[in-house]
Amino acid sequence: MYLATRYAIYSAALITEATATFMSPPSWNKRMTTRPFTSLYRRVPHICKFLSSMPSDQLQYAEIPFWNNIQTPLPKQTCKMHIIAIWNTKG
Repeated sequence: MYLATRYAIYSAALITEATATFMSPPSWNKRMTTRPFTSLYRRVPHICKFLSSMPSDQLQYAEIPFWNNIQTPLPKQTCKMHIIAIWNTKG
């Protein structure tokens, strides 16, 4: 997640076209400030913004039809998701 965040910040800073990246990193019932990639957000607050959090009980998997009509049971979400935007000035 750190490398993906770093790539999004560099691409927003270096690309001359309008760009915006929305990320939804998980939070395993821990504070967001303990995540290594949050140090990147704090360094460039003019292009990074924490938008919101989604609690785990509001997250659902999409039911995708499989070619053989067999559904694979997926585990219930146990962590909430943050929503973060990274953009450049044109974005």
